[in-house]
Amino acid sequence: MPCATAAERVGVVLAGGRDSMADWNWRPGVSLLDQARRILQRAGFERIIVSGAAQHSGSLDDLHPGQGPLGGLATVLRRHPDLVGQTLVIVPTDMPALNPRALTRLAEIAELQGSGAVFDLGPLPLAVVNKPALAQIVLETLNETGSVQALVARMGLPVLASLPDDGLDNVGSLEELKEVRQRLDGTRSVTT
Repeated sequence: MPCATAAERVGVVLAGGRDSMADWNWRPGVSLLDQARRILQRAGFERIIVSGAAQHSGSLDDLHPGQGPLGGLATVLRRHPDLVGQTLVIVPTDMPALNPRALTRLAEIAELQGSGAVFDLGPLPLAVVNKPALAQIVLETLNETGSVQALVARMGLPVLASLPDDGLDNVGSLEELKEVRQRLDGTRSVTT
């Protein structure tokens, strides 16, 4: 299967979850939600959908509040049936150091496989080729386990070896956010 064009790829930001983490500042005047959008834009995504940040303009209200990333993905698939046939690259707001090149690589492998792909360090970011059955598979997995990892296993997605500069740091506290920001300030500025 040939690689999709940028117009056939859609970025999805999962912004629900922990106490307005999407509003934490990555840089002065740049929230983690803003940063996630910037990363996807730099990776070439023209269409970006945000799920779970109801207080932000253009964000989808979560149909499955409190059910984690899989609930956010289920919301996007339910509200956007027009996404069938497109490659979705799903990122959380708590990975502000993601390298746009890593997301492009993930999307390309997903398209070559015709199903999806994830990195070896965890189930997000995730790229999936949105086939007609995907919404039902996501909903069933949400109801059974609620786990993105279970979705990845159920779909048999290939796992890519991560590279040192992929930026797969997951921040769960303001201290971790500060550490990632300081480390990046000393190494690269691709996503800042």
